[in-house]
Amino acid sequence: MAATNGYSGHKGILDCYVYYFNRSYETLEGTKLRWVCSHEGCVVPILTDINMVIKKEPRIHAHCPPDAAERAADIAKAKGKKIAKETNEKTSAVVDKVRIEVPVSVLGQLPSKSALSQQVRRTRVQVIQPPPNPQALYNLVIPARFANIMKRG
Repeated sequence: MAATNGYSGHKGILDCYVYYFNRSYETLEGTKLRWVCSHEGCVVPILTDINMVIKKEPRIHAHCPPDAAERAADIAKAKGKKIAKETNEKTSAVVDKVRIEVPVSVLGQLPSKSALSQQVRRTRVQVIQPPPNPQALYNLVIPARFANIMKRG
């Protein structure tokens, strides 16, 4: 379900467990946010208010908390997305930069190179929107970021 209040895609960490934003709803006490454990098959929720004060404590999980390598892999993926948004480097250069900087123990938790490349491309598609189509030729303005012509050869 897509959130309209800006929490979509957010993660929260409590007692070493990672929670994803699920939904928000109105109550007599105000807006409540529901967060669900990120582990596949685990539906342990946390309820918070908009100030991130916990209103309902989580139940006991039926699985172990994620290890440090999984957490470091999440951080590395987020770093790759940030680099993709901020720079105009090639996709393979961004992926290589991310993979070089992580320890060997974390490489096993990272997705494959092709999956990381796809994440970088998807991030860029969201950030780099093309300009609107002009109504006439004299209205055509090509922004500098799109004016770069690469020759094959």
